[in-house]
Amino acid sequence: MKKLLTLSIVVLLSGCGQNGQNGQKNSEQKLSSVTEAFGWKLGEKLLPQYEVKQTDSFMSEHEFEPSNETPPFSMYRVSVTLDRTIYEISALGFEHDDAARAAELRKAMVGLLTEKYGLRSEHKGKGDERYFYEFGTPERSASLDVTGGVGTMFSLTYRDEKLGSKAYAESRMLKEKSLADRKQQFKNSGL
Repeated sequence: MKKLLTLSIVVLLSGCGQNGQNGQKNSEQKLSSVTEAFGWKLGEKLLPQYEVKQTDSFMSEHEFEPSNETPPFSMYRVSVTLDRTIYEISALGFEHDDAARAAELRKAMVGLLTEKYGLRSEHKGKGDERYFYEFGTPERSASLDVTGGVGTMFSLTYRDEKLGSKAYAESRMLKEKSLADRKQQFKNSGL
């Protein structure tokens, strides 16, 4: 497995340039729209058999296990609008013990996502501890956020911006309704 990862990294990095570093936009590369990840497609309806949970911020999510193991990721979810349309697919994971392996994983992911969608921008935080990358088009994108050396956190998000805006508007509407309902409860109780 480790040999396969090393070979994959070498192959992927051979075509990975430095365009777009330090927050600059990458205009030399053709950007492709992101469509799917981990077996889920942006813009498709989540089937009724999949349970959706509402978060504290009134967003709707479904947690899942992908059919293929994808280290370092261990937590996966799709986020949906009220009509169950998928607007975001995300994965979160950690490389706890090996900073060199975390750097290899980051470089391999950046290489693959650049190859698939084009690198739109790259931001490096203070020191060598934080990297943020954007791939694909502004309308349909992937973002990779990598934080830390040993104990590195990886957050990968695929997003449909138009559907995401719809979901946030729905969330605001639900929050306002909840607040109005709570006020009415207090009013009815004689407060």
